[in-house]
Amino acid sequence: MARPFADFRCAPGREHLGGKDKALRPASRPRCGRPPFFHGMAVLLVFLLFSFPSIPYQCAADAGQSEPRVVILNSYHQGYAWSDRQFAGLLAELHRVYPTLEPSIEHMDTKRFPGEDHMVRLREYLAGKYRGRKIDLLVTMDNPALELALSGFVGSLSGVPTVFEGVNDFRPEMLKGKIEVTGVAEILDAGRTLELALELHPRAGKVLVIHDYTLTGLAVRRELEQMLPAFQGLVEIEFLPPASFQEVVERLNRASPDTIGLINSFTTDRTGQSLPLSESTRLFTSGTDIPVYGVHESRLGHGIVGGILLDGRVHGRRAGQIALRVLAGEPPSRIPVDFTGTSRPMFDFVQLNRFGIPLSALPEESVIINRPESFYEKHPGIVLGVLSVSGALVFMAVLFAMTVARLRRAEAALGKSRARYRELLRNAGSVIRRLRGDGRRSSRRALRSRGVRGVRTRRREARGNPSHGL
Repeated sequence: MARPFADFRCAPGREHLGGKDKALRPASRPRCGRPPFFHGMAVLLVFLLFSFPSIPYQCAADAGQSEPRVVILNSYHQGYAWSDRQFAGLLAELHRVYPTLEPSIEHMDTKRFPGEDHMVRLREYLAGKYRGRKIDLLVTMDNPALELALSGFVGSLSGVPTVFEGVNDFRPEMLKGKIEVTGVAEILDAGRTLELALELHPRAGKVLVIHDYTLTGLAVRRELEQMLPAFQGLVEIEFLPPASFQEVVERLNRASPDTIGLINSFTTDRTGQSLPLSESTRLFTSGTDIPVYGVHESRLGHGIVGGILLDGRVHGRRAGQIALRVLAGEPPSRIPVDFTGTSRPMFDFVQLNRFGIPLSALPEESVIINRPESFYEKHPGIVLGVLSVSGALVFMAVLFAMTVARLRRAEAALGKSRARYRELLRNAGSVIRRLRGDGRRSSRRALRSRGVRGVRTRRREARGNPSHGL
């Protein structure tokens, strides 16, 4: 019976050379023994070949399990400029550490449905959706979401670490007994905005404050009311009562010339109608002759002059930084609520020009949008390229002019030299003839006796080449 791998076995004591078997002395062991080692290696290679493709998928699965489970509770709706920018900043910060994180997002839509019955339905819906699910972090955006979270809308989330952002009129007592909650308070700098507006409009005697009567709108009003004592006696401040969008427009259109408008927060009117921030801002400012200011960067570029404005994206990033600390294991109770304001002076050049406000009157750190750009600001590469080529051409022209000047000086010197040579040639014969004192031509022998040799040859050479010997 043939043995496996028989072709690879060699008989003991023989060697295969050049296709002929030659007798050798007996060997102590066969030169080609049995291959159990190679059998084991082959089996191992086959096993690894079929095992390696599954390793990346296993690693990916493990990575997926390591991603935290985050729920974001947004008070408003997708498309609302302020909360959209908050969410963008928050997610950008979270993706720095968790690039593939996909949080669950719940839009409460309270701007368009501000009633209490809507909140009741939301509690029931969210309680059923997240019952029995483990959540690593809850992020709430703006006042309605935080109030819903603090009310214990889901029993299983009662002990979940929570980070809030965009909360107006925040007070520490709001978190009484909630040690697992921290976040970033929304500090609107309406006071500084009013101070700056009065400086830019020194003849103003009245401020009309525009806000809606939603949960957020009332919180913003309470913040501004705390600042009223600082303006007492300086200007009259009027808070607009509940009104529709059209009623607000009419009130602004009949305002006296010494009035300044301030949009604090107005998205939903008294009839329940809701408009985007950009559209409502254009509606309020397009038909009025008074300057209107704001407190949110989202309204800039749509008709307001400007103000000390809060950027939602920056605000969201700060909340994201706190969220990362919580996800890293730091207890929320050890992270204090962030009350630092990040508003900055921002203005619209179009509106500044409309109301005759010079740029020199603005704070030095002001951000100005819609400012006309020079050709250099629009196309710096082209301008720098043209300047570089022009500079090179000017340098080459100067170098060429210097070279021409040097050549002209050399030609002038050469002309003078040639004139001297011609004069010498004209006088060469008389010089030789006057070697004798009596004026007679000296003989060649006499000249040689005086040490003058080759006179004829030199005269001939001189006539053929005036520069010879010079």
